[in-house]
Amino acid sequence: FFPHDQQNLIRTRIADDLLFVIAQRLVKLKKGEGRVLAYEKVINSFSVKNLIREGKTHQIVSHMETSSEEGMQTMERDLARLVRSGMVSTEEAELRAVDIDSFKRWLTML
Repeated sequence: FFPHDQQNLIRTRIADDLLFVIAQRLVKLKKGEGRVLAYEKVINSFSVKNLIREGKTHQIVSHMETSSEEGMQTMERDLARLVRSGMVSTEEAELRAVDIDSFKRWLTML
């Protein structure tokens, strides 16, 4: 969105100023009426800051998948948790997943 000559400056500012990002989705419950919250959380850790500064934002999801001890969580992991708990159907979770392959991996791992 920014001119090429300003991109490094913008990435540095975002890396320095960002605290965390939370994305939320309401997912239909498997039984009965209602919805349950599925969310993803990125914490701007030292590693995430470096990825942003270096323009490697495509690697942030991989970092999130291996950094749950830092409090990070992908949407696909949370959707898999909701399916495993019996609250949400697999089909409904697949509709809400950004990366279905990742969701299916998490479903077998949790």
